[in-house]
Amino acid sequence: MRSDGVCSDCKSPTPTPEHRSTFVAIGQTVSTEIEFRKGHVREDHHFFQCPKCGSVWDNYKESGAGGHGNFWSRLSDF
Repeated sequence: MRSDGVCSDCKSPTPTPEHRSTFVAIGQTVSTEIEFRKGHVREDHHFFQCPKCGSVWDNYKESGAGGHGNFWSRLSDF
């Protein structure tokens, strides 16, 4: 995908729900799991691309004894 830079929607550190609804899923889910005291921490990474500018985003979800959360991070920097 060609790009002339990050679109205004992707400049935000976290994409809005409206903007996320336009994302296209890319690649495969990547999962990691590590031991944490008597439990474990699991992270599942799902990758998406913005159809406007081509920015690649990682939506990662944490679960297990080490924490819980659902986070977004833009991986590409144009």
